[in-house]
Amino acid sequence: MRSVLCSVALATTLVAPFAGAQQSLVQSQGQILYLSGPSNSLTDGDVAPGLMTGERFGGGGQDNAVVDGNGNAFFRARLVSNAGAVLAPVYLQYAYYYGSSRNNLQLVLRGGDPEPSGTVPNAILSTATSGAPFTGSPRISDAGQIMFGATIWDFVGNSITAANDTVLYTGVPGNFQILAREGDLAPGCGGATYSSSFAGMSQQPTGLNSSGVALFRSTLVGAAAVPPVVTGNNDAWFTGTAGNVQLMLRKGDSYPWIGGGATISALGFISQMNPLGEVVTEVTLGLGTGTPAVTAADDKVLLLYQPGVGLTQLIREGDAAPIAGTTFNLASNSWNFNTGSSTFNGSGQLLLSCDLSGAVTTGVDDRALIKTSLAGQTVVMRRGDAAPGVAGANWDLVNNASMCANDAGQVAFQATMVNGGVTAADDSGIWVGTPGNWTLVIREGDAAPGTGSTFGQTTGVTNLLNGQGQLLFANNLANGNGSAWLWDPTLGLQRIFSAADSLEVNPGVFRTPFGAGTIQFSNGEGRPLSFTNDGSVVLKLSMTDGLSYGSQLMVGMRLGSLTGLPKTISETTGGAYSLYLNAGAGNAGNTYVVAGSVTGTSPGIPIGAFVLPLNFDFYTQFTLDFANVGIFVNTFSTLDTDGRRTAQILVPPLPGLAGLVFNHAYAVIDMSSQLVKVSEPAALQLTP
Repeated sequence: MRSVLCSVALATTLVAPFAGAQQSLVQSQGQILYLSGPSNSLTDGDVAPGLMTGERFGGGGQDNAVVDGNGNAFFRARLVSNAGAVLAPVYLQYAYYYGSSRNNLQLVLRGGDPEPSGTVPNAILSTATSGAPFTGSPRISDAGQIMFGATIWDFVGNSITAANDTVLYTGVPGNFQILAREGDLAPGCGGATYSSSFAGMSQQPTGLNSSGVALFRSTLVGAAAVPPVVTGNNDAWFTGTAGNVQLMLRKGDSYPWIGGGATISALGFISQMNPLGEVVTEVTLGLGTGTPAVTAADDKVLLLYQPGVGLTQLIREGDAAPIAGTTFNLASNSWNFNTGSSTFNGSGQLLLSCDLSGAVTTGVDDRALIKTSLAGQTVVMRRGDAAPGVAGANWDLVNNASMCANDAGQVAFQATMVNGGVTAADDSGIWVGTPGNWTLVIREGDAAPGTGSTFGQTTGVTNLLNGQGQLLFANNLANGNGSAWLWDPTLGLQRIFSAADSLEVNPGVFRTPFGAGTIQFSNGEGRPLSFTNDGSVVLKLSMTDGLSYGSQLMVGMRLGSLTGLPKTISETTGGAYSLYLNAGAGNAGNTYVVAGSVTGTSPGIPIGAFVLPLNFDFYTQFTLDFANVGIFVNTFSTLDTDGRRTAQILVPPLPGLAGLVFNHAYAVIDMSSQLVKVSEPAALQLTP
């Protein structure tokens, strides 16, 4: 019986190293969800699944996708007729879809469908003028719950008015419920009603986690409410589930941390939720209210909401900062809280960028990144600190939009630098890590691998950080091309795409991307809406067609050492199972062998200092004995110049084995016959 280690060692004598041009991750393992035709009525868009008359994705201006924890995308698509003509009425041009590839993309809702909760008779998804029916900025949780805003109308009984025609829905396909409807009573508000247009729901001031708990904001109306709704109390935050929404915070509420009748005069911009249903938000206090009276030097407050507990003050403008002799202030009294789009984690920690006063030198060390929680505040980095990875340089200004944090306590940010001989051509970079343990991911002016160019300025572009510490970011290269990149703690820096890539969007049809769209806002569970904790990401690529709205490609991939697709195959039909190997450029030319197991991944197979995450069984032996034979294609070979390769298993029909899970992993050996890497496992389940 051959051991796994012997099988790997033999590979070095059997297969010559593979040489080839560097490919981006989109080129090597991207999974197309759909191609949308351009705005000039051409018919090259995919036929949209689930529709009766062959409508196509097209018309330009497609929306970005949100992604659940299994890598499935949810998005609003634009449609045209099969012949590429504009559809009428307008609501027929819009539909929601869900899936991870062309093979499993499913229609969820389309404009003109019956109102999805089934509780509003005769209502359909449409405006009064038959316009766009629902938001292009929905949400999805890791568990697959969806939240979206829509307009409904009754063309039969005329039972709906402009005062109650917009709705927030939550649920899953086939079971959507009304979370809030314009014109309905707002809980805890003394008879006031919601007056926001929920159809315009956006992702920034909303939240949804896997428990189905939602966060949203609405203006209020109600002259007869108690108290009556006036300008000073006409705005509120709400949280909860369908049928159990609760008031979280209202403009005009008393502020109990100050005596003498202090009140909240305005609700702020910051709002993020975590898996516990906790929410961070900011408010402004009424000047002159309270004892001592609120002033412009102390009127900004950061609050934490906890279900069942209520609100707690985290920071107030003017408080002592966690750096000796400094406070959260500006002499101009223009101090505010600044944060990124996904900076509130499951431990209740929020990452902030703060101006400091007191023992500071203006323009040198007067700003800092701070983590705050109920446990207090800690310093993450300070302006003027040494910039790791650039000898003699110091951090200067952090781009607030670039800040992100994860549940592991890691943060990422973009910053400019001074000193150390930096110039305008190399004075910005991206860092990831923890205090005292920073990694410089890229620096402006560094070579951008595989592009023939260098990285442009790093500031001003949003970062996406997931729970593994993987960082996704865009960069406009020095040659003017757009690009997107992954930094992985193990695999290092990898190119997702650049504008010089040629992508085969259909057999024999190639297009070139020039830009990508993702969604950076928090998914309500400590990671961005478009980038999951297992490394799955969905990008909307805009393609070069010489048009103002050219074709667009929705493409997904999983960023990791091993990805297996599809995740399920029918026991009746069998099918091709692709394994995308990515060992990093440092393993280019090294040999790999793929093995499998049907008895799980733990405790695994010890091989020297490594543990292959497979339990040895008859299938393990089978995959080794028959590598590159029969159903096993390219399971025993060498990695290409990027340290990647694709293997396949041609799964035959296996009747009676539905529910069985096959796990696969690979080991890598270098030219000196030393084992240097084992991958993570990838699971394939047989279904009926």
